[in-house]
Amino acid sequence: MAVIEPDAAITPLLCPGEHVHATRRTVTFEVREPPDGSLVNRCGAGDLYLTSRRLVVLSHPMLGVELEWVQEIELAGDRLLLTLVDGSGVCLVTTRPRLFRVEISAARERVRQARIAKTCRARLSGESVEVAEPAGGLGPVADAELVEDAADVTLHRPG
Repeated sequence: MAVIEPDAAITPLLCPGEHVHATRRTVTFEVREPPDGSLVNRCGAGDLYLTSRRLVVLSHPMLGVELEWVQEIELAGDRLLLTLVDGSGVCLVTTRPRLFRVEISAARERVRQARIAKTCRARLSGESVEVAEPAGGLGPVADAELVEDAADVTLHRPG
């Protein structure tokens, strides 16, 4: 995947080794929690970044979704519907949603391949390996020290 130069807004939130692959300006989102998805827990609008690890919407409140947590991506008009492994969902309204779905899928595959390679290297070196599936859910955009106003991050950690 192509790597693009991060702008000033996302740069302080990137972890070491994390790269930006795509952006969308002025994206709106809704987060729905299980079991029936009828409750919209939070919504917002802002710039969306696809990184090598996660999706980040810089908004109030901010939204961060680890790529490993995404179980399905569906299209509904100009909306991308993400189903996470814990049953919660995120609806993203963006431009060129079909292209963005392909970009997310490619980034997810790279994350999956990296995890497999890490597991194989550990097994070959004789280390004990415990392969944990992603817990799911919505996570913090970044560590608290990277977010100027940690109270701004209203997302929960996976159970």
